[in-house]
Amino acid sequence: MDESGTIEQQTGFALDFYKVVAGKNENAIDAGNSLLSPISITTAVAMAGAGAKGKTLEEIRAVLKLPEGEAMHQFTSQLKSAILKDGADVGGPSLHFANGLWVEKTLTLKPSFQELVKGKYGAEASLANFGNKAEEERTNINKWVSDATKGKIENLLPPSSLNDKTAMVLANALYFKGTWKKPFKPEETKDHDFHLLDGKTVSVPYMTSKNKQVVRNFNTHKVLKLPYVQSSQGAGADNRSFSMFFILPNEKDGIAQLEKDLDTEMLTKHLNWTSREVKVGEFRLPKFKFSAGFKASEALQALGLKAPFSQGADFSNMVEGPNAELLYLSEVFHKCFIEVNEEGTEAAAATGAVMMLRSLPMPETPIDFVADHPFLFVLREDKTGLILFFGRITNPSLSQ
Repeated sequence: MDESGTIEQQTGFALDFYKVVAGKNENAIDAGNSLLSPISITTAVAMAGAGAKGKTLEEIRAVLKLPEGEAMHQFTSQLKSAILKDGADVGGPSLHFANGLWVEKTLTLKPSFQELVKGKYGAEASLANFGNKAEEERTNINKWVSDATKGKIENLLPPSSLNDKTAMVLANALYFKGTWKKPFKPEETKDHDFHLLDGKTVSVPYMTSKNKQVVRNFNTHKVLKLPYVQSSQGAGADNRSFSMFFILPNEKDGIAQLEKDLDTEMLTKHLNWTSREVKVGEFRLPKFKFSAGFKASEALQALGLKAPFSQGADFSNMVEGPNAELLYLSEVFHKCFIEVNEEGTEAAAATGAVMMLRSLPMPETPIDFVADHPFLFVLREDKTGLILFFGRITNPSLSQ
């Protein structure tokens, strides 16, 4: 399987999905902070695709930009074993990537589907009593998500999201905690103004440092790269390299145009330049901490994922018996959390899919990087280019 090609396609999906979510509010002045984990969304929906056929399967594969056939599921298997494995015991970062599957106890999973989700996604099927205890099962699933994300994602599935028609819930949970290679000194953090899109300002704490930084000027914006401490021993040594990138428009109100211009080629170019440190002049980066939750199903449908949510959905590879023809995807819930501070970054994401039965050279001169107005950020694994989190900060003072 061409893993690099698939990951490049995943960058395209991340951008497509982000633009739909961020563009739901056309008034840029009212746009808020945004956060999503594209790989979490991809994984949860791809698990549903393991039981799909025909147009339903083809739409899932096409919208998620995944390869055909077995390679679609092999991709996640490789991610789990090579990129998203935990490095806490060998120097960092701390990573947890888990998949879960709950099926109504009156239904019988097809052995082929059960083997596929267990073998490729690591998801053990659990029997659930959605028919009589839907709210109790919702609480159990939410607890699984909370445990998997170390308490950062609570109540992924909202009240009344499950009922006696629920057939299956597929969930992905992703947790990341990394320490900067060059941590900021808390005593140097000072409050400064941050310029909002409506022309007002808020005072927020800014981290700063006199260390050299990996930063580069582009025509209309600057990009800062902050790498995390990597595992230095054991099986994970030197195989991965995680960083967070901050893409800052030159203009204080330039975020909307930056989002409009950004495409896969541009993003890849911005994140793949030679990582050489340069002297910085004025350097300030705001601390921020917030969560975001939304129905990913709406954005997925806007991108063309129609058949899985329709009465004509074909998930007949999932379960045995007459109910196999009645399955459809009802909702996909997504929730994320991120905190960026002097020590590093803690981030988490979870996605739940609910199945229902239908009734250039670096300059030597110092570069300023003052993130005092809205910017984009990306957390990714650099050697493969896999994006874990993608977001926008329009107001660092908002703790949502």
